[in-house]
Amino acid sequence: MRLQGTGQIVANNYFDGLGQLSLGMMDGTPDDLYIRVEQAQILFNSFINCPKNFIIGINHSSHPNGTVPKDCRIAGNLFYFDGPEKPANFIEYVQNDEPENWVWQGNIAFGAPVLPEISGIAIQNPEMKFELGMAMPTSGTPLVILGYHGIPDELKFDIFGAAWREKRTPGAIGFPRFADENSFLTEKRVGPFAE
Repeated sequence: MRLQGTGQIVANNYFDGLGQLSLGMMDGTPDDLYIRVEQAQILFNSFINCPKNFIIGINHSSHPNGTVPKDCRIAGNLFYFDGPEKPANFIEYVQNDEPENWVWQGNIAFGAPVLPEISGIAIQNPEMKFELGMAMPTSGTPLVILGYHGIPDELKFDIFGAAWREKRTPGAIGFPRFADENSFLTEKRVGPFAE
C-alpha cells in the first residue's frame, strides 16, 4: 500500500508475509507528480513477518529530495517478526529524512530492530498465538490506551467486527475476540475453487 496526499486513514489491516512493501508514504515533488503525505492516521494495523514493513519518504528518482510526510499519527500498530531472516528495521526513513510533526502512540514491536529515536513504540513480546492462519492476541498481549478523536465511527472496529475499546490490544485483531473460521473470507469460501 502506498499513500500520497492529505487525510488518509489506514486502519485494521492485516499485512502478512508481504515480500516487497507493506506500507509506504510518499515524499512530495515540486511538480506535484507525488503529493506528500499529510495528516494521515495509521491505526491498529498488524505487520506480521513482513521484510519491509513501513517505509516513510519514498521519493521519485527525478526528485530525490522531496518534502517529507508531516502531521501524521501512527497509533496502536503491531510490528511482529518470528522468521529466520529478520528485516534490517521495522521502520525505514528514506535517506534518513525524519518526517515532520508526527505522533507515535501505543505501538508495539517484537522480533526485529526499531529506530531508537522513535518514541511511542514499545519493544516487548506481544505473546501472539497463531490460529486460523493468523497471529492472534492472547490474554498476555499488552494493552494500549488511545483516544479516538477524529476517527470515523465506521472504523472503530477490528477486522472481525469487535468494537474498539479505550484500552485494547494493538494490531488489527482485538482481544478478546469472537472470531471463528466463518467470520472472515478465505480461499475456501470465495473464488472459483470455493467449497
